[in-house]
Amino acid sequence: MSTLRCTRKLLDRLGVPHDADSDVPPTNALGDWYANLIRVGHDQLVIAVNERSTLTLVLPARDIRHSLVPQMFRMLATLLCDIGVPQEVVEREIIAMQPMALARTASRSMLAVMNDRAHLAEAHWREGRATRDIMMLLARCPIRLRATMSIPVTPHDGCWAWIPICRRRRRWCGCM
Repeated sequence: MSTLRCTRKLLDRLGVPHDADSDVPPTNALGDWYANLIRVGHDQLVIAVNERSTLTLVLPARDIRHSLVPQMFRMLATLLCDIGVPQEVVEREIIAMQPMALARTASRSMLAVMNDRAHLAEAHWREGRATRDIMMLLARCPIRLRATMSIPVTPHDGCWAWIPICRRRRRWCGCM
């Protein structure tokens, strides 16, 4: 089980009460997700950022009230396969994420990371890139939450101890 922690704007769009909360710890390797609804011109997108790895999903906001979570699972599976994660690991992660609870945000630092990713996604969207291309670009984008924390600089270093990542090629690698 995992939790999708949504901003007030997204909770309104989904029809979920603002006081919805979840104290259940995640049972999957990636942990909880943070999501926001953004507008880019006439388009609306949902940006979902993973709490542990800062992996970012970009989803069209059409019909999200009924299809947000299934869309997230499909896009996550696609993105993980695109960065080279073996299919059996992807399937295990998607199964471990279910069911996904909806709750309000709980971390202001994750909101800052999500806002930063939203600005980057917006810039790429305005250039005419597809959502899949934007997600791949953001997967390569380094991030440092705090200078004093021993958190890896990129989403692939150490956060994903369950996935052997080659530091030189930035992809899954069987050489480790």
